[in-house]
Amino acid sequence: MGEENKLLLPYRGKTILETTIQNLLESEIGELIVVIGHDLDKVGQVLASYDVTVVINDNYESGQVSSVKKGLLSIQDIEKTPFMIALADMPLITKTGYNLLITRFLHLNSEEKVILRPRSKSGQPGNPVLFDSSFKEALLNNEAREKTKHILNNQKASLKYLDTDIPSFFKDVDTKADYRKSFSY
Repeated sequence: MGEENKLLLPYRGKTILETTIQNLLESEIGELIVVIGHDLDKVGQVLASYDVTVVINDNYESGQVSSVKKGLLSIQDIEKTPFMIALADMPLITKTGYNLLITRFLHLNSEEKVILRPRSKSGQPGNPVLFDSSFKEALLNNEAREKTKHILNNQKASLKYLDTDIPSFFKDVDTKADYRKSFSY
């Protein structure tokens, strides 16, 4: 995105970040922890009016994994709490979408310890990803700079998919073209 902070771009009368936060808060999640680092002051101002726990990642330039670790370390009672890793640049996912994933995860996780991820019927993986608390250590020990993908690959027996063609699970904002095509209203 260059110098622009994609999370602060306008989307339907709010910012991309605000829309994502609002959709998550309207869903059936428990506590919402938001990890921030880049544009700390601007992003912090946006988050001030929402009932979220804000965690600061001073090491955000080292990649997404450092933010995941910061978020995990801030969960109260992490040994028993399942968690979701949601991306802030996916404002198209509605509370209904989040609730669909949560419901499916709770059902599957009651039978075995699982990781749940949306997947398109053509096989494209999406986000967010829900984890049983037993996967916390693997994520905290992750040395990959950018992604949790290799954790998912190493847990294939536990990785389950919600096969869906709901497009919001597969659309994020990575480039100006993405924004212009799908998010600028």
